[in-house]
Amino acid sequence: MEPRWQAILWCVFVICPSNSADVSVSNRSVSPNPDLPVVLVAIQIRNKADILPYFWTLFARLDYPKENLVLVIRADHCHDDSVELTLKWLAEYNDQYLETSFKFQESPVAYPREESSHAWVTERHQVLSLLREEALITARKRKADYFWQLDADVLLANSGTLKALIAAKKPIIAPLLSGPFGFINFELSRKEADEEETQIEEIRSRSRPGVFKVYAVFQCFLLDLKTQKQERLSFLQKRAGRDAPEDSGMIFGRSAWLAGIEVYITNKDLYASVPPSLTEDEDEDDIHDLTLSAVSYATSISGQFPLNKRLFAGNELEVDEDLLGVSEVIVITNKTKSGLYDVILAHGWKSKVVQAVEEEMLNHVDLEQVNAAALDRGQPMSKKDIARLLSHLQAWSKVVEKKDWKNWKTLILEDNVAFQPYAKNILRQSLAELSAHRVKYDILLLGREPFTKNEKEFPLFHGMPSTVSLVGYSRNICGYIVTVNGAIKLLAAEILEGMIPLDEYLSFMMGVHPDVRLSEYFTRGQFHGFSTRPLILKHLDPERNGIQNIYDVYPEFDGGIQNIYDVYPEFDENGEEFQLEVEIADEEIKEESFGHDEEGNSVPAVPGYLATSMQFTSSYKEIREDIEPALDFERMESEFFEVKELVLNQEEIEELGQKNLNVFEANHEDAESPTVLLAIQIRNKAHSLPYFLSLLSQVDYPKDHITLLIRSDHNQDRSVEILDKWLQKHRRYYKDVDAAYRTLPIFYTNETMFSPWVNVRNSTMILLREEALQTARDLKVDYLWMLDADVMIGNHQVLWKLIKAKKGIIAPLIHSFDGYANFRHFVPMTCCSEAKRYEDIRNQEILGTFPVPVVDHCYLINMKMVGPRMLTFDKTKLKVVTDVPLQDMMNVFSLSAKVHNINIYIVNNDMFGYMPPPLDVGETIEDDEERVMSAAIHAGAFHWEYPFEQDIFDGYEQLIDWDNLGIEEVFVINLERRSEKKSFMEKAVPQSVGWFPEFISAFDGMNLDAKELEKMGMELPSATELSLRGEIGCFLSHFKTWERIVAEDLSLSIILEDDAIFEPFAKPLIRKAFHDLSDRNLQWDILYLGRKMSLRNEQEESVFDGTIIRTVVYSEWLVGYVISKQGAQKLINAYNPNVFVPVDEYVQIIGNSSSYADALYDQFGTYRGGRPPIRPLFWPYLQAFLRYPP
Repeated sequence: MEPRWQAILWCVFVICPSNSADVSVSNRSVSPNPDLPVVLVAIQIRNKADILPYFWTLFARLDYPKENLVLVIRADHCHDDSVELTLKWLAEYNDQYLETSFKFQESPVAYPREESSHAWVTERHQVLSLLREEALITARKRKADYFWQLDADVLLANSGTLKALIAAKKPIIAPLLSGPFGFINFELSRKEADEEETQIEEIRSRSRPGVFKVYAVFQCFLLDLKTQKQERLSFLQKRAGRDAPEDSGMIFGRSAWLAGIEVYITNKDLYASVPPSLTEDEDEDDIHDLTLSAVSYATSISGQFPLNKRLFAGNELEVDEDLLGVSEVIVITNKTKSGLYDVILAHGWKSKVVQAVEEEMLNHVDLEQVNAAALDRGQPMSKKDIARLLSHLQAWSKVVEKKDWKNWKTLILEDNVAFQPYAKNILRQSLAELSAHRVKYDILLLGREPFTKNEKEFPLFHGMPSTVSLVGYSRNICGYIVTVNGAIKLLAAEILEGMIPLDEYLSFMMGVHPDVRLSEYFTRGQFHGFSTRPLILKHLDPERNGIQNIYDVYPEFDGGIQNIYDVYPEFDENGEEFQLEVEIADEEIKEESFGHDEEGNSVPAVPGYLATSMQFTSSYKEIREDIEPALDFERMESEFFEVKELVLNQEEIEELGQKNLNVFEANHEDAESPTVLLAIQIRNKAHSLPYFLSLLSQVDYPKDHITLLIRSDHNQDRSVEILDKWLQKHRRYYKDVDAAYRTLPIFYTNETMFSPWVNVRNSTMILLREEALQTARDLKVDYLWMLDADVMIGNHQVLWKLIKAKKGIIAPLIHSFDGYANFRHFVPMTCCSEAKRYEDIRNQEILGTFPVPVVDHCYLINMKMVGPRMLTFDKTKLKVVTDVPLQDMMNVFSLSAKVHNINIYIVNNDMFGYMPPPLDVGETIEDDEERVMSAAIHAGAFHWEYPFEQDIFDGYEQLIDWDNLGIEEVFVINLERRSEKKSFMEKAVPQSVGWFPEFISAFDGMNLDAKELEKMGMELPSATELSLRGEIGCFLSHFKTWERIVAEDLSLSIILEDDAIFEPFAKPLIRKAFHDLSDRNLQWDILYLGRKMSLRNEQEESVFDGTIIRTVVYSEWLVGYVISKQGAQKLINAYNPNVFVPVDEYVQIIGNSSSYADALYDQFGTYRGGRPPIRPLFWPYLQAFLRYPP
C-alpha cells in the first residue's frame, strides 16, 4: 500500500473512525504507586471471542498495581462477540486502572480480498501496524515508563510476568510463551539458518533457562521508554527500511536492529500460553481445539483454571461430551492445584482425586523401608521418586476396586499436565483403531518422553496410517489409560519389594527396559502397553534431577549393556559420588507424620505408606493369575512384537542420524563450561598458521576453560616465529599455555623431501599425541581436542556442538578437496553400498551423527566418558590380534577405542570447516599453499570474515600471482546492504587469483525502482512476489554489467556474484583454458567458471582431446564467468522486454543450451534456424570456483 493510503487509514480509523465507538476513562480517583513504574498496555483485538474470557480473567489477576497501568485497547473488523466481552470486562474493572481507552470499529467486518478472518492480507498488516504505532506514540506522550505490547490471545498464567520483565532491566524483553507444535514467539537472527534449530529448541524447551539476545519478539514484549534511541523504534514499514517485512513484529525488530537497541527473551520461568496460528489446512472450526489447548497450558502453569465463571457465564468453550469409553478420570494432585479439574471438564469428562503423596509426608519408617527394598544399583531413589511411585500405586488401587474389569478404563493424570490440540479427537481415533483390530491392552500411554531423542517409532498397524505405536523406553510418563486388569498386574508385580522409579517400572512392565536383570526382582507376566501420539505435555523444571537419559550417562549404549547403573555407578544428580543411605536431619524425624486421605482429612502415616501398600498389593498375585488366561495375546505377540527390539542395526543408526539434523546448537550465556585441553602439533605450517590461528581465535568458547598444549619440531620455515607472535597477543586469555619447540635439526634422518612421512617422523608424532592423552588424564580435564594446524575452523560454535553431542569420541565433518574428508575406514572400501554411504555423509546428502571406524585431523575425546580405558596411538600398547594395518597411528587409536567399546562418530549436520588434503608423493609445499589459501577463504566465508589478523600477521601473507591473463576488469555484483560480503571479497579475490575487483551496485529485488523497470519494458511485481523480484534484480544487475563492458570497450572481463569462492588452482586452470582456446583458435563469447549442472548424469563432451574445455549442457546459476565484449553485446541485443526469464536461463537460451531454448529462442533476437547469436559456451572441466556453500 502506498504511503498516501497509509495516511488515509490512519485518519479514518485512528483519528476519526466511522462506524466506531470510543470508551475512554481517565480515573482521577486513582493515583499511581510512586514506587513502581507506570506501564502503558497496548492490546489489539480481532475475532478473539473464543479466548477473550480467559485472557481478561488472567489479565485481571496480574500481580501488579492496576493504578499503575494505562490500557489502550483497540478492536476492528470483528464479526464475533469480542467487543461485547471486552465491554463486559471493562464494566467490572474499568475504574481500577489509571486510564483506559477502548476504541472499536463495528463495520466493516472484513478486509478487502480477505477470504477468511485468519488470513493476513496486506491491509490487515498495515492497520495493525498503525494501531500499534498509535499506542507507542501515546505511551511517549503520556510519558509512561514502559510500553507493553500484549496480544489478546496471550494467556498470562504467571501473575508475576510483568514484574519479572521489569526486573530484567532490558531495553526490550519478552517472556517465552508456551504453546504446542514447537511454537515460539521470537526470531533468533535476521537469517534463517539450519544450525539455529537446536539453539531455538533449547530456549523453547527451557533446557537452558536464562535471558537470551534475539533479533525480534512477538505477541508479548516490554519496551523500556527510558532507553536511548527508543524514539527510532516503530511499527511502520516505511520507518524500518526499504526491505522491511509486512509483519509488525518483524518491523519493530528491524527498527530496533537499525537503532542498535538490543532485544531479549527470557525463559527463566513459565509465563504464559498462546494458541498457535491457524495453518492453511485449518479453518475457524479448529480455533476451539487450539484455544482449549492454550487454556490447558495456562492451567498447568498456574494451577488455576483461567476463567471468571461469574463474569463470563455462558461464554465458555463448547464441550465435547463424548466419554470415548473412558469410565473415570483420576487426577493425582494436591489441593493447591485444582485447575486441572475444570480443564478435564472442558474436555467432557468428570474427574476424581487421588491425593498425591508428598515428599514431606514420608517419615523415617518409609525411608528405612526404601533403603531395605531399593535395588542396589548405585542410584538411590529420591524422596520425589518415592512419593510419585506411591501416588500412582494409590491410583491403581482405586482402579482395581471396580468389578467390571473387562470394560472399565481409567484415565490417570498427574496434575501438572496440559492437553495438546486435538487431544480428544486423536484419542478417539486411537481407541477406534484398537477396537477395530480387536487389540486388547493393559495400558495406553497418552503422554511420555522417549529416553532416546530420536526413538524409532513402530506403528502398531503396519501398512496403514495409525495413531497408535509400540512403546520404547520412556520417561516422564504423566498420563495414561489403564484397564482394571492392567492395574492388577501393576500391583501384583511386587514393585515394593525392589523399588525403582515409576517410569522405569512401567517401562519394565511393558518389556522395553534395557536392564534385563529387573526380571529377577519383579514378576512381569504378559503386560501389554501401547502409545498414542503425544496428547499430553508435562511442564518440567529445567533443572531435572537424576539420570534422565541412558545416553546422557553412557552415549555408546547400543542395547548390549545389561544394567545402566553398572556403567556409571557414581553418577547422581550433582555429578558427585554419594552413599546409598538416605540421610535425614534429626529434626525432620518425628514419631508421627501426617498425610491426607481422599477427602483431605489428616491421618497418621505411621507405619508408613510403603508398609501399607506392600500389605495391600500382596493379595493381587493370585487374582492376576486367574485373569491372565482370559487374554488372547498369542497372535499379537507373533504379529506385532517379533521385530521390536531396542538394539539398533547399522541401517537404523544411519536413519536416526539422517533425521537427527540439529541436536547440538545451544545458547551458552548461562552454561557451565567444561574444561578442554587443546593439543596442536605443528611442523612447516608457516603458510597456514596465520589463517589457522586467526580462525581459532574466533571459536566461541570461554578461553579461560581451555589449556593449550602446543608442540613444534623440525621446522624448515617460520612456523615458530608466527606462533610466538600469536601467543604474545592471545596467551593471557587462555587458562594455561604449554608451548614447547624443537628448533634443530630441521630434517629427520633420511628425509629428503617435504611431504613423505619417514618412520622417525611418524614415531615422533605418536609420542606427541600420546603425551597429549597423558596430559589430559593428569590435568583431569573434561575434554581433549586434537586439532591439526591446517584445519580451518569456520564455525565459531564447533566446540560447543561437539560437547553437546555427548559422545565418547566425535569429529565434525571437515570439508576438503578432491574427495578427501577427515573420516574413513580402516582399509579401502570394496563394498559399493558402504562406499556410497561414506560419500553421502561427506557430501551431506544425509545429515546427522554417524558411527565411523576412523576420524582424523579434528576430533574431541570426552575424558570423563572414556575414563581410564587405555586409548592409545602406539601399536605396541595395543594387545590385540587384527588384520587392520597398524602403520597408521589413527588406525591404532581407533582400534584401541573399539577394543574398549568406545564408539567413534562423525557429525555433518552443519558446515564446520575446511582443510587441504595431505600431499601426494611428488607434490610440493607450493601445492599445499594453494589448497590452504582456498580452505581458509572457504572457512572465512561461513561468516563473511576474512580469516587474517592483520595486526599480528602483516607481512606473512602468501605470494600472489599477479598475471592478469588479459583480463581487463573483474566485476563483483554486490548488494549495498551486504557490505560484509563486499569487505570479504575485497580481500579474498586478490589473495586467491591476483585480481582487484570492481564492485557493481546490484539492483535490490526488495527495493526495485518502477521507473528503472519501465526503461526495460518491465512492470513492478507486487510486494508478495519476492522470488520474482529477486530474479528481476539479479537479471538487471548482470545486464547493467554487460552494458558497462560494452560502454567501456573492455575486450575481456570476469563477472562474479558476491558469494563466489575460488577453488584451489583456479588461476592455473583459467590460464590453461585460455591457452587451449588460443592454441586451437576457437571463437567464444562466454567461459563459465562456476555453475550447477541441472542433470548430474548428462554428458558433456571435450572440445578436443587433452583439454579441460567442454561444451555446455543445460546449467543453472550464473555465479562467475569470463565474457568478451562481443558476447556482452549479443546478450544486450537479444533482450526482448515482452518475455522475462532468470538471467542464468536467459544466457542458456541465447546459447541454445536451455531445456526449452527451442521453444523460446524465437522470442529473442532475429535468428531463425542456424547458429544462435552467442557461440557455443565452454567451461573448465575442473571448475575454477563454485557458489558457497556447494
